[in-house]
Amino acid sequence: MMAVHKYLLVLLTVQFVALCLPAQMLDDTNGGRSFKPEFRRLINHEAIDKEQSNLLASDGKIDNHFVVSANEEINTLLTNTLVGMIDDLQFKTETDSLLDHRLKVNYSSLVLPIC
Repeated sequence: MMAVHKYLLVLLTVQFVALCLPAQMLDDTNGGRSFKPEFRRLINHEAIDKEQSNLLASDGKIDNHFVVSANEEINTLLTNTLVGMIDDLQFKTETDSLLDHRLKVNYSSLVLPIC
């Protein structure tokens, strides 16, 4: 009977931890994060998005994959950098409450040459 209680305690502990983890990970793994920049910075974000689209289409195909070499791993890494990391930088800049309008414009204008 003691063994049943021990396994039940382990099972309940694991279940409790499993229920708590997704709440912590939702903020970091939410790929579909959306934000609405202030109208004064909207043109900067539209320019960044347009440059991303132009770069993705520069390989001859209009799709969401950037192909520059025969190595699929390199292509995937470049696509993730071009789309994911830049979108993440835009999101973090716009949602940062410590940055004022001037700094947000400067940071978004620094992203444009990267694209």
